[in-house]
Amino acid sequence: KAVRPADWERCMLAKVHRTLDFDPRRPVDSLDQLFCQARVLHPLLIVKAQQWALASGGYFRREGGAGDADGGYVEWSAAMAEGSACEVKWCGLKSVERAAQKATRAYGKDVSYLVDLCRQSIYFPSVEGIR
Repeated sequence: KAVRPADWERCMLAKVHRTLDFDPRRPVDSLDQLFCQARVLHPLLIVKAQQWALASGGYFRREGGAGDADGGYVEWSAAMAEGSACEVKWCGLKSVERAAQKATRAYGKDVSYLVDLCRQSIYFPSVEGIR
């Protein structure tokens, strides 16, 4: 089923702040803490991606879909109307191995520069199709 935005969003953000002793002025220096935050925030990003796709006519990849030719994408508004939102293949978190590799190679082992542990992709058939 589609994740629906609600008070749940604010509740989850409040939990992140309380449980992780969050200080927005202090960079995160622990890969474990970064992944803990990413796991909590990932469902919120899915909600935001759904909202953006709905507002802009965006598509998501279908589970098992390989591309346009075989119907590998579904417009989010149509998926919601058809009740096929559960067929969407949501992007997962970046792997711990890849995050550690990127922090080491690109950021001198400073994990505070990793900003893409959570990610989603919205597809559009053309630039003109973006609303």
